Amino acid sequence: MNILIICEGNTDKHLIGFHLEKKENYKYQKRSEFFTIQLEKNQFQINLSNQENNITIVSVGGKTRIFSFFEKVKEYISQVRDKQKLINKIVIMIDRDEDSERDLLNMFNNKISNINTWEKMSISNQMFDEVDVDFFLLVIPPESNGAMERFVINSLKDKYDYIVDELEVCVDNISKKNKEFRNNERLKDKAKLGCVLSILSPEWSLDKLTEKMKQINWEELDKFNRVYSKIFK
Repeated sequence: MNILIICEGNTDKHLIGFHLEKKENYKYQKRSEFFTIQLEKNQFQINLSNQENNITIVSVGGKTRIFSFFEKVKEYISQVRDKQKLINKIVIMIDRDEDSERDLLNMFNNKISNINTWEKMSISNQMFDEVDVDFFLLVIPPESNGAMERFVINSLKDKYDYIVDELEVCVDNISKKNKEFRNNERLKDKAKLGCVLSILSPEWSLDKLTEKMKQINWEELDKFNRVYSKIFK
């Protein structure tokens, strides 16, 4: 089965990759077995597979580029002539931020009925008339406002509450004296996550965020894995 996962940025891409590698026993591959769409500037992909599935994860460079890339994927599916290259499942991961469920569905011109639920989508194809694709819009966090950073913080808190609680208070106190952070919850959460990861993996504290994240035992975080496992059922 060929599965395409579309997400906003590189952090999302790496997190789902960690889940697939550590929890679902996927292996990273240099090339995709099915995905050949030319990516634009600031768009990146990684590829993984196991004995049953091929997965390509694409970070498109922000929430505002999700829908246009989704339309490009549908156009790609409409032209595929080799059945082995068809995309069988599409998962789109987006941050909830402050958006309502209706706001999120409106992003896709109401072509999608629900969030966090599998549904069928029929796409016209030159060779096969129509192909059915399973579709899942995964909204993070699944049950509250916020973005990927808040979801990861809450996931880490289940295991490292003594670290997360102290650092949240610290960053909140600092933000009261810093205009840039004061009214920006997303920035505060980015700062909090950076602090937490630096404590958990201090040897990587001067390196890139992704390198810090690799040191975390993501397979041990139940909340984190429970959400991602929905898209592989």
